Amino acid sequence: MSTPEASPDDGQMYVAREKIHPREVKGPFQTLRNLAVVVLLGIFYGVPWLQWDGRQAVLFDLPVRQFHVFGLTFWPQDFLYLALLLIIAALSLFFFTALAGRLWCGYACPQTVWTEAFIWMERWTEGNRQQRIKLDKSPWNRRKLLRRGSKHLLWVAFALFTGFTFVGYFTPITELAARTVTFALGPWESFWLLFYGFATWGNAGFLREQVCIYMCPYARFQSAMFDRNTLIISYDEERGEPRGGRPRGVDPKERGLGDCIDCNLCVQACPTGIDIRQGLQYECIACAACIDACNGVMDKMNYPRGLIRYSTENAMEGRPARLFRPRVVIYGVLLLALIAGVLYSLTQRIPLAVEVLADRNVVYREVDWETIENVYTVRILNKDREAHEYALTVEGLPGIEVLTRADTIRVGPGDTDTVVARVRVPRDAAEGAGNPFRLIMQSVSDPEIRTVNTRTGVVLATEEGALARQLLPFKLGVGGRIGSGRQWQSWIALADVVGGICHLLDADVEGPVNLTAPEPVRNEEFTKTLGRVLRRPTLIPIPVFAPALRYGRELVESLLLVSQRAVPKVLTASGYEFAHTSLEPALRDILDRPAG
Repeated sequence: MSTPEASPDDGQMYVAREKIHPREVKGPFQTLRNLAVVVLLGIFYGVPWLQWDGRQAVLFDLPVRQFHVFGLTFWPQDFLYLALLLIIAALSLFFFTALAGRLWCGYACPQTVWTEAFIWMERWTEGNRQQRIKLDKSPWNRRKLLRRGSKHLLWVAFALFTGFTFVGYFTPITELAARTVTFALGPWESFWLLFYGFATWGNAGFLREQVCIYMCPYARFQSAMFDRNTLIISYDEERGEPRGGRPRGVDPKERGLGDCIDCNLCVQACPTGIDIRQGLQYECIACAACIDACNGVMDKMNYPRGLIRYSTENAMEGRPARLFRPRVVIYGVLLLALIAGVLYSLTQRIPLAVEVLADRNVVYREVDWETIENVYTVRILNKDREAHEYALTVEGLPGIEVLTRADTIRVGPGDTDTVVARVRVPRDAAEGAGNPFRLIMQSVSDPEIRTVNTRTGVVLATEEGALARQLLPFKLGVGGRIGSGRQWQSWIALADVVGGICHLLDADVEGPVNLTAPEPVRNEEFTKTLGRVLRRPTLIPIPVFAPALRYGRELVESLLLVSQRAVPKVLTASGYEFAHTSLEPALRDILDRPAG
């Protein structure tokens, strides 16, 4: 019995990582991967810049709890769609894995896509595989510093742009770009931009295959979704063995060799550094780089292609392979059914949510000797982007009626309203206990009436309103920003409120209209401008509780703390000309404080 020799790694818990420099290969699968990288990165970086009906096409606006996806707007109450989307994603993963192995990992996984992009930049700055290996071993000098520095400069710039784009899905990206250039980003925006950029730089630049091998759980449970008919990257051992080198043009059978010339190009091309000739391994991400590398060698040797190829275990053993089998069919049917169901639900989606709660204190009460009344609280959520007038009716029993505070209830876009509904029915119509009836909430509109719903910003006037209430502390020199100061304030001069309303009486405009100045500002900018006009310092921030004690927290939150960046696109497009478009000239005119 022989004794194994001591290894330099004996006694160590982890094997030291050897840096992998994938060899650049050419072939149909590599072309497909390059195309996938360009398309997927193009979608990621390009979608936030698309516009739809005057707003960002895809925007997950967390502060106002609205999630815009092109022509659709989702609300937290639409969480079901997110759950269905995740189920569809999981079923898609199961379906394609059972059908063709780790297609997701090899062609569409973000780790694969960004790593490939980073490798491109590495090749541009440091050269091919051999040049990069040589550069790693060389001592630090001017040439190495220049090449490494340029590589990391490209990496960092690309990673920061990735973080910027990621934040752009949650903050309007044009606004984000303007504030990034002027270094006016908020703390959370700065954090996520830097964090996501750092994660991209670290994962795609340094960790690379370690994310796939050690961090990603998919590599661990993929075998549970494989069977003997799953398409996987396979080495034809019967044809390739025994492997060995030989001159070109020599018949390998004469030397007792297989078609594999043992060039190791398949290993050098693999981004995870495995040898596919040792069989399927969990590190394999099915990128097919080894197939392209091997096919290139087979072409040079005038051997048939396919020594390494996509195949199934059954096919490699000479048995019949079935592409469509019960597992794949079940996954496919479920996937199509879910996608069809979601699409149908979206086409039939009603932008209204109604919740009815019975009065728990009183089951029913007698209004008079002839009438019985039940009281309900009706909560209405308008999930449309336009305001609606709703009417509540009831049916199901003879003589039944419903009484609310008004004949119609107006609910603004994305707003919620709660009304008390009193359902009355004649005693003779209610027989026994538990008489069913139906409450009907319906949007009503009169085609003969043109309705304009104005939404006004902070009105600049000295007599009443938010500005009038702020003047005293500012004149005393104790005015300052409220809260973080990062919240947007949409403002408008009183003269423009009157002028805008008069203009809308004759303009061909309908629906919601923002009565705000074209240039909204942040609270900190509003504060500095007002202080500059009054010639007073604005150094001391005002705690939220201070104005809340005097004016009420609800008023302070609705006017001064909630970020509202409304732009008068409809009003401007209708031809209205503002008397005041910029804040400082407006304040100087209203407060009679000329410049100079």
